Amino acid sequence: MGFEVVFHYHEEVEKGEYNYEETKTKTSKVGSPYEEVSLEVLAGRIMAQLARRNILVVDVEIYEFTKKKLNYREADDGVVIKNKKFKFDDGPVVVEAAEDAEENAETQLQKLLANPAIQAALNSSGVKPHNTPAAVSPSPPPPPSTGVKKALRQEIFDPDPVLLKDAKKRGLAFTVGKKYPIYSEKIGPVGMVYEVKDDNGHNCRLADKFFLPPTAGLTGFEEPVQESQAEGQLNWNGVVEDNIPNLR
Repeated sequence: MGFEVVFHYHEEVEKGEYNYEETKTKTSKVGSPYEEVSLEVLAGRIMAQLARRNILVVDVEIYEFTKKKLNYREADDGVVIKNKKFKFDDGPVVVEAAEDAEENAETQLQKLLANPAIQAALNSSGVKPHNTPAAVSPSPPPPPSTGVKKALRQEIFDPDPVLLKDAKKRGLAFTVGKKYPIYSEKIGPVGMVYEVKDDNGHNCRLADKFFLPPTAGLTGFEEPVQESQAEGQLNWNGVVEDNIPNLR
């Protein structure tokens, strides 16, 4: 399950000075009701706000997203959802899902035209039922998604010693020097925030300062150095001329 975090904080007015007379709130969502988010990710999001210098967090409220089952039962003339009754003849036309419909398009069209609400709408617009255009066959459903999110690129987990110590303290399951796919990125409080998967396959959000591009560092040495085939001596042929005047 995901979480909703409410931060109560004071804003910084000058360096090291905060406005204690006004307490502001900020709500941040971590994951969703359909996404499994670990407590390590939640703790990391909270500690990232606690580490900011331009605000002073004084209180944190955490709410867990939950899926709640609604009450449902069938009635003689309709259905009851969450103690509210819906009748079959309440105006809106009940259309069956395509995979559950066993009647052809013509039968469904006749049922629609027999609905009093639709007949009144047709009469007011001047359209006669026999002039109603034929029902358009539904387009085939799109192919099911594979559920695999495509990575934007790969970067190397290579934080500095201070960040590495912080990562170990937070229990982050990442290996130094290993490439990790970056699935999404967005602007964070400081720099960018990456969506990655740790060594355990859990979705995590980490600041970009924990990673380096694969080509970071010195460039220009990607190709092996070719040894010279010439003899180990200087060749001044064509460079030194004999007619250099003597300046003395």
